[in-house]
Order: sequence, then C-alpha cells, then structure tokens
Amino acid sequence: MAALQQVEEYSRTSTWRIAANLGTSQKTVWKVFNKQLLHPFKLQKVQALNPGDFPHHLQDCQWLRARVNENQNFLATILSTDEKGFSREGTCNAHNSHVWADENPHAMH
Repeated sequence: MAALQQVEEYSRTSTWRIAANLGTSQKTVWKVFNKQLLHPFKLQKVQALNPGDFPHHLQDCQWLRARVNENQNFLATILSTDEKGFSREGTCNAHNSHVWADENPHAMH
C-alpha cells in the first residue's frame, strides 16, 4: 500500500500526514501499520557539541563576562528556570517525535 511506501521514504512522518496525503483516514493507516507489525518508537533526545560550536560559546562567555564587569549585579537580573527546555532548533514537543519501524532503531534527535 502507498502508506508503507511513504513511511519507508520518511520513517518520521505521522499517520495524520500519511492519511492526508492518501485521502484516507488515520485509522486505515494505523491498521496497515499494525498488520505490518510497525510501531512508533520514540526518538531519544541527545545533546552534542559540534566543532563549530566552540567559537559561539566562547563569544557568549566573553559577552557575559563583559556585562558582569560593567555591572556586578548583572547575573542577578537574569531569570533562569527549569520549566521549559530549549535547544538551538527551538523548543521540542517530544510527543510527536517518533520513528516507525518493526524493531526499535534507537534513533536519536
């Protein structure tokens, strides 16, 4: 079926998107995937530093150090919480991050 072809081309697509592309219901797509023993595996979020990241981090540290030298109370004016996670790509909604496969591919994002 075309749903299997679409998920093979891009395993991170959603059942909603496939159903919309094929003009069918999401339930039909789920049935096809279940029949083929495909499951939605969650992506594992990992953090990594790339070689090009160092100059940007150094520049940020130098900027922060200059602000602290100008105003000793500068760090007290920064609000930091652990309520929301941010990344270079923006915020992530892990609920919709998955890979369709018959076995867990241990995929990372």
